[in-house]
Amino acid sequence: MSYITLEQLEKQFQTHSILLLSDDELTGSIITAVVDKAIADAVDLIDSWLGLRYETPLDPVPPIITKIAGNIVMYELYTRRPDLDTPSGVSDRYKNAQKLLEQLAYGKVMLNATELLSKSGTGGILSNKTETDSLFKGNLGGY
Repeated sequence: MSYITLEQLEKQFQTHSILLLSDDELTGSIITAVVDKAIADAVDLIDSWLGLRYETPLDPVPPIITKIAGNIVMYELYTRRPDLDTPSGVSDRYKNAQKLLEQLAYGKVMLNATELLSKSGTGGILSNKTETDSLFKGNLGGY
């Protein structure tokens, strides 16, 4: 499952930038294999964070995750080009994406609950609690 497509990435960022960062052989075209690798890296990072709290891969994909994925993909594309300086805006968006993923993983921020419903209609939030877990372990003495 991918959280962003090339078409979505082109809507979020300039096509020229994606071309510049992916076209190592100067063909004049976006090299989709390069972009796909950056997308796969972004998905791995997102799933590693969100897997702490949510069932991954997320389906359907919340729009905020698509935006986060785009920011990570662009950062990944820049870091594979050591001849180019990564713009501070790209670095800042990557750092903010990391912070947001951490907040989502630890429950400080929640994804929209309606977006978490899986195809079976069950919630997408994972818990380590069971029905037999109890706060009180002993007899309450008739209370």
